[in-house]
Amino acid sequence: STGENVARTGSDIVKGEVVLRKGTVLGPGEIASLAAVGVGEVRVYRRPVVAVLSIGNELVQPGKELGIAQVFDVNSYSIAAALKELGTEVEFLGIYPDSEPFLREAFAKAMASADVVITSGGTSAGVGDLTYRIMDSLGSPGVVVHGLKMKPGKPTVVAVADGKLLIGLPGFPLSALMAFRVVAAPIIAALSGLGPESLAAGRVRARLASRIIGSRGKVVMVPVALIEKEGYLKAFPVSTHSGSVHLLTYIDGFIKVPEEGWVIEEGKEVEVELLRRDWSPAELVVIGSHDYAMEALVVKVAEASAVKLINVGSTRGLQAVGRGEADVGGTHLLHPETNEYNVPYLSSLGVEDSVVLIRGWGREIGFVVPKGNPKGVRSFKDLLRDDILFINRNQGSGTRTYIDIGLRRVAEEEGLSFQEVVDRVRGYWNEVRTHTGVAAAVAQGRADVGVAIRYAADLYGLDFLKLGQEIYDIAVSAESLMKPRVKALIELLRGEEFGSILKRFSGYVKLPDTGKVIHHPPTLKNHLENS
Repeated sequence: STGENVARTGSDIVKGEVVLRKGTVLGPGEIASLAAVGVGEVRVYRRPVVAVLSIGNELVQPGKELGIAQVFDVNSYSIAAALKELGTEVEFLGIYPDSEPFLREAFAKAMASADVVITSGGTSAGVGDLTYRIMDSLGSPGVVVHGLKMKPGKPTVVAVADGKLLIGLPGFPLSALMAFRVVAAPIIAALSGLGPESLAAGRVRARLASRIIGSRGKVVMVPVALIEKEGYLKAFPVSTHSGSVHLLTYIDGFIKVPEEGWVIEEGKEVEVELLRRDWSPAELVVIGSHDYAMEALVVKVAEASAVKLINVGSTRGLQAVGRGEADVGGTHLLHPETNEYNVPYLSSLGVEDSVVLIRGWGREIGFVVPKGNPKGVRSFKDLLRDDILFINRNQGSGTRTYIDIGLRRVAEEEGLSFQEVVDRVRGYWNEVRTHTGVAAAVAQGRADVGVAIRYAADLYGLDFLKLGQEIYDIAVSAESLMKPRVKALIELLRGEEFGSILKRFSGYVKLPDTGKVIHHPPTLKNHLENS
């Protein structure tokens, strides 16, 4: 027809119309629009160049060998990653010792090429911490902030020297990331030409899952995990210490508890500062005991980006599921009096009215020792020997419960108290979080023996002395039963394919009642019978 396939003048963008506004980030669409109207050049903010370095005699680059009283450098890498999310150019300068000549050399190098210098460590007022003193001597006006009324992040330092911004973050990884988000990120966003709205994607509204208490006289930042429940977000406070690194893999952000309103009640809507700009709520939250078959099930029903999988042990897993923090959790807690797995703990933990327990699978558990069992370990009694170095599991894990039951039996046989037995086990307080961690410790010669499942021993080519077969069950939050990913996981557990999944893991067996509901809240009786 007439006019078909003809583009008329002014039908897309007309003269006088604003194509792009100041502060717009130029992506493919924006650049296409500029090209379409014949604009060959626009004024832009250049990317800020930020130099990053870590300070501390104790720091070692990841990939190298750790010495005594040393830790791997975490902050250089986490802060560099956070800066790249903000679109900056990062100069990675590595690790510098607590030495004035070295630090002055580092700052000179950084300031010569960067707009901003970010350090971590060496920011407190101790005799050995030189960072803030050196910052103050590099040029006018020097240090403008030394210490913030917030926790964590109190020892943060901000200085300006010769027109360059210097920011000293705390050494603890969690403190460093939080202080970066609160102090450094807004400034760097402004230097990039971005307004406060550029960080809007870094904040969400959520309902607080439990009461939190701050501190008078300072802002307290509480880490939270975010979970979507019935169309809204719930923020679950995570208790931890500033030195924790593991929780950075599963917390999503933090809440600022103001110094004047230092108590925030459960259910109140709060603003959460996200630690990831590309954050989205997990479709399946799994918190509980570490298990290989459980990981295989999760992989089958959800891609990695849709899952929050946290290994914290059976006890904390049951509590998390019971509180609704997790959709699903694995548990293998043996009750010493009834010799029954998992069910007795529902009432003792107060979660019997909020958790559905589904029978899982069996797995062989025993001593993991080097090939040939050179120390001749045969029983829990052998762990009391002076020549045996043990590697233990974390408190709250099902394996730790199993170990303690075994040691209590030794105490009874020997006429000792449990504490006396524990005091004689070399390495009792050396803990790892997974079965793989136990096997790795033995394989690397850091322990003579540990307790884990057969599959972990086989992975590392170690010998395995079977002690028994434990039962690993699946706890499901009553609130999450109808979630698509949860339903898919339960269906997979009950299907034929699950048998072939278990065959991939030595020492694993399907049970006669695998997939059967072995406990449910009374209110769900009719629902479960009809499902």
